[in-house]
Amino acid sequence: MKALEANRTFINILNDSRIQFLFFSICIYLIAVVEYQNFVVEQYRYMGFPGDFSLLKAGLAFVVYLLSHLLLYLKVSRFIRGFTALFILIFFMPILVLYQFASDVGGWFVFSSLMLLLIINANWSFAIPRTIVLKENDRPFVYLALAVFIFIPFLLSYKVHLDPELFLLGEKIYAIRAGLSDKGNLFTGYMLSPLFQFILPILAIYGLSSKKFYLTVIAFCLTILMYLMIPQKSIFLGIFVILFFYFFKDPLRKVSVLAGIILLLLIFGAYLTHTSDAILLESLVLRRYFFVPAFLNHVYFDFFEGENLYYSYSFLKGVFDYPYDLNPSFLIGREFFGGRILNANNGFMSDGYINFGVLGMLISTSIVAFVIKFFDKISIDAKFFGLFFLLINLLRSSALPTIVLTHGLWLLVLFGFFTLRNYRPKRFES
Repeated sequence: MKALEANRTFINILNDSRIQFLFFSICIYLIAVVEYQNFVVEQYRYMGFPGDFSLLKAGLAFVVYLLSHLLLYLKVSRFIRGFTALFILIFFMPILVLYQFASDVGGWFVFSSLMLLLIINANWSFAIPRTIVLKENDRPFVYLALAVFIFIPFLLSYKVHLDPELFLLGEKIYAIRAGLSDKGNLFTGYMLSPLFQFILPILAIYGLSSKKFYLTVIAFCLTILMYLMIPQKSIFLGIFVILFFYFFKDPLRKVSVLAGIILLLLIFGAYLTHTSDAILLESLVLRRYFFVPAFLNHVYFDFFEGENLYYSYSFLKGVFDYPYDLNPSFLIGREFFGGRILNANNGFMSDGYINFGVLGMLISTSIVAFVIKFFDKISIDAKFFGLFFLLINLLRSSALPTIVLTHGLWLLVLFGFFTLRNYRPKRFES
């Protein structure tokens, strides 16, 4: 009997999403540390990836990484637990790996990331006003009408390139994009990202959940047409990501599955690299997806250390004088990468830092934490959890004002409040 109870307990532990995520996450971290030094630095040293390893910082980073997983055992909502795991995996992990190889300025990057995790997991809340919420049955058709309404100006402004080579994701993409600089208008400029990041993916999910599969087909067709007009690989990201996260009810389970897939990709990629010199898979997953965004943020921390720009290159240019001839992203591309990266985008933390110093970074972090608590408060259904994977990707590589205005975070907040809000009580777990 005792043996049976012990086996049952062991099986329950193995089935715990927190344990599964902890195992996958630690394996990913250790592989990332080893392969960062043996693959990323060795193969891409010309890009400036730092390689000055510090044993002290490595030990500190690993301890911080392990302790961050303790947040998964707090009594919080399923959404916060899933978001915390996702943030640890794709945002925090690369920062901690780079911290042990880079300058001390990156310590603020670590601190601010940990601060965000602590704020969203803290036991605090705020009231939101009671308003009318769109009925469940009406929501799919509202998103369909919204998608078509926004799509029509793109159809009128851009040519559809019926070229099968575009789906090979090769040089043809860049040749067509080079001729698009004078196309579009103010409306298409501001609505492009919200359309493929939020509206079409939400429409696709409503098609699945309501069993009106033609809505999902329409969302895919509009996505393909958008890609044929404006061939950006990221246009496909939104709809495929949110469909992946559609499955499983528990957000943490979704992230655990993602972590397991990433671990397999990293292992297979490293195997290919070290046995046949086929570096493409490891380069795309480890270098391009995980380390390039974190590295670009480190570059901004180093380049603008001790200098506050006060958004003098942007919406405050009439108030403050900007000291450079190029905007920061193009300046970094020219000065740090010798023009190899023309538009070196940075994330919201380093953007706060270069404009208002450490205070600006902490304010930006607090604003983002408040937004995450807002989404937790309105209890969006777990089938839309993929939206927050997309949001974290934006946070890694875009300034906060850009995320809010150009990428449509303000629209996502409105959509969440009036169309995705769920009145059922949140489920808290110990």
